[in-house]
Amino acid sequence: MQFFRIEQDMRLSDLAGIVGQSNLDTTLAVNSMQRMPNVYQSYQNMKASYIHADTPDVSFERKQSLLNGVTSDAEIFEYVALQNEYSWKLFDAAGTLDGYLRVPDTFTIPTSTRVIGGTSGAIDKKKYTDSMQCLKSNRNVSPEIFNEYAPVSASKIINGAANYGTLYQNFKIPFGAVSLYSSLDGRMVDFPVYPREISDGVKANYDTMPDMLYQYEPWQIYKSSGPRQCILTFDMHRDMWTGDHRDGLCNQLIRFCEAACYPRYNGAAVITTDSILYINGQSFVRGIITDVSPKWDTDSPLGLDGWYLHVSLSITFTEVSAEPLNYDKILGKGLIG
Repeated sequence: MQFFRIEQDMRLSDLAGIVGQSNLDTTLAVNSMQRMPNVYQSYQNMKASYIHADTPDVSFERKQSLLNGVTSDAEIFEYVALQNEYSWKLFDAAGTLDGYLRVPDTFTIPTSTRVIGGTSGAIDKKKYTDSMQCLKSNRNVSPEIFNEYAPVSASKIINGAANYGTLYQNFKIPFGAVSLYSSLDGRMVDFPVYPREISDGVKANYDTMPDMLYQYEPWQIYKSSGPRQCILTFDMHRDMWTGDHRDGLCNQLIRFCEAACYPRYNGAAVITTDSILYINGQSFVRGIITDVSPKWDTDSPLGLDGWYLHVSLSITFTEVSAEPLNYDKILGKGLIG
């Protein structure tokens, strides 16, 4: 992941010179910007479309989730952690840093003073832990956490858990790429993996015209379409979050999914949750969760807390579309969604 600083006098030709002509449209798209000669003005328009006067502050839970998505790069992690509230809003809504453009993951650009990310390696475990604790206690991260760097040997074991930095250097953990949102409390929880298996499908429902004489086959009368049903299966290991399976984060994710199958009661009112699964920032499916089935692998080793380490989590969605669907809408949908 990389970001490069945008200048006030940047033109479209300047941007093409940085990312290459063939990557120009991709860069504009990943930053949700319109193609216009004045790139900086297009960037300002993008920010204004995402951030308004009434845009709420980013909760500390969401900040923790966003930080989990940049743990593979210490430089970006530090920059994100020390943002002001406006920058947090922009990073949450648009996925970019204030004053910077995001470089698509399909290519990289040479490092310079204008570029953040791409060379620093994963965040140190202690800095990660201190940042999360500070964020939870104070709702922001203290700059003092990053004043001193003390590298930890890759072979060192901390409290029985593997070194966090080594974990994220050796394995690509896609935090922030796959997230589940609940409308009941506005929370979003990240998965440490992409779905291992996706079963997706739509259907059309027809009735037959009764009592038709002398017909070779019955007349089919359209009744309805859908609902779309989607079953996703995630294979997870409890060490994937912090390297220590005793952190309870795998359990929190499973309980968050299971809670979506239950309503919240407010007097006589029964309030159910709308859930949205995001993949790479795009809504893959929106609707109700009708089944959550964790399957613990009893052949996997037991952890230090006496419970199995590997789980296969299956989640079933029934789509509740946010807009009317028809032939043309479905025909124009992208690959994800």
